[in-house]
Amino acid sequence: MTVVVTGYGVLSPLGDTPELFFETLCGEETKAGPVSLFDTEGARCRTAVEIRDFHPKDFLGKKNYRPFNRPALFSIIAAGKALEHAGWAEREDKYTLGMVLGTTYCSVNTIAAFDHNAQVAGPKYAKPMDFANTVINAAAGQTALWHGLQGINSTICCGESSGLTAVGYATEMIAAGRSKALLAGGVEELCFASFHAFDQAGLTAGSRDDRVFPIPFDARRNGFLLGEGSAYLMLEEAEAARARGAHILAEVRGYATGFDVSRGEDAETAIRAMSNTMGKALEAAEMTPDNIDCISACANGSLIDLREAKALAEVFSAKNVPVTAPKAHTGEALGASGAFQALAMVETLRSGRLPGIPRYNGSEEGFPLNTVSAHTRDVEAATGLINGFSEDGNCAVLILSRPGASQ
Repeated sequence: MTVVVTGYGVLSPLGDTPELFFETLCGEETKAGPVSLFDTEGARCRTAVEIRDFHPKDFLGKKNYRPFNRPALFSIIAAGKALEHAGWAEREDKYTLGMVLGTTYCSVNTIAAFDHNAQVAGPKYAKPMDFANTVINAAAGQTALWHGLQGINSTICCGESSGLTAVGYATEMIAAGRSKALLAGGVEELCFASFHAFDQAGLTAGSRDDRVFPIPFDARRNGFLLGEGSAYLMLEEAEAARARGAHILAEVRGYATGFDVSRGEDAETAIRAMSNTMGKALEAAEMTPDNIDCISACANGSLIDLREAKALAEVFSAKNVPVTAPKAHTGEALGASGAFQALAMVETLRSGRLPGIPRYNGSEEGFPLNTVSAHTRDVEAATGLINGFSEDGNCAVLILSRPGASQ
């Protein structure tokens, strides 16, 4: 059973429409800047890729937003855009839709605030309304309630691969006949709790030296910057989509997951898990590496870059496939990253442009990957492969094609 993409929606620091998001991704300037959401005094890194001047009423009108935290609002807005773009927003059968949302921390900021108030001020100062948002699936539940979606509702939490895994999981449910259509994507907010943890671990750009911009695959890479936002794809069973006259943007050709049993501790085990997952995705798509025209890497400027490069070299050794790394622009948006990558790949297949990596100036000697560029390139791409690998060992790979490319 073929699963297709019929719409998408996004809310990100790069833009709040797929067109603006992708144009920014193809540009030379990044949206990274000083953090304004919370005090970074004492932090070694003080920079992130933040959605600035966010006002829910600009997207949702004048309504009561008190029950919702920041990730829930991101998710509600991006999901609404995807529903509208796919032609589902006003359909009478919209209530039959379900959704799968990927996230790494979702409500950790709400959890921290709730616990802090209860411990410092006393239990009676812990707000009951906030408690509902302390669960990891709060954003998915709030999004479904807001849009009246009564179908499947699942939250996927597996680190940086969460968003891509959500898209793959939804694809499998549609292929299995459990649903005709599902929203699938990811969400993450920039907050003090996660920012402080990554900064203290020395994983963020600028936490070890003065360079505060991420350059995936570059010899100067020194860590990532955190990002935030939400993106969704509308996935549908192909025949059902055609029957309702939907505009098909892309086909999901293959998907696979894997796991590094060393949880990132052993480089060779991690590389093997990555390459095996890519191989399984190609097998699921009934493809060989020769069928892949471009790759969206999950590289973010950290330790994972070299491992992913070695895995790519192992799988695609006989073919020089152009590679991009969207996290150079979006930052490490954790659960939202895979959804951002999937949306960008749909746009690449549609427009024939593969975004570059700003400030990229070459990898170190002996680096096993030589098909990245600082500049946006024109590509003849019918099929693209997307990687989502987490520091803790989770692996996800998704393959998308232009409509009709499989015929």
